Amino acid sequence: MSDTHYTPTIDEFHDGFEYERMNGDRWEEAEFDSTDGWGTLAHGYENEYEEIDKGLRTVRVKHLDREDIESLGFKHIGDAVDIWYAIEGRFDMGSWTCYRMQMHYGRTDNRMYIVAKDLPDDHKVFEGIIKNKSELVKLMKQIRITDEV
Repeated sequence: MSDTHYTPTIDEFHDGFEYERMNGDRWEEAEFDSTDGWGTLAHGYENEYEEIDKGLRTVRVKHLDREDIESLGFKHIGDAVDIWYAIEGRFDMGSWTCYRMQMHYGRTDNRMYIVAKDLPDDHKVFEGIIKNKSELVKLMKQIRITDEV
């Protein structure tokens, strides 16, 4: 598709999933919402999910980038093979509390590592592929970085 966008697969769609769809000759922002049984509630497109699944609607998603990551509270701390970010706060990890999370994000392969910096030890809390902002928001809730995003 492009360096900044890709075509999502149908299994990426979930409530709150942010994407763009072609409307005539321009792209418009959309957020998937399945609560009304018609697809995207906010824009009223009936059966949009089915149209996307059948390839009848052109959609795209912006690749996760620095702007997205920083908008979620992470601070850029360096560049190497991966881009490095950190976020500070009080993170309840169940049986222990962490005050700093560090993220390494691969520029070319979308591979992400998130480590809880609990001195003197580090604890890996996530390793996997994150392709867009919606996936990162969902992950942040799952690993208890936030519950408010």
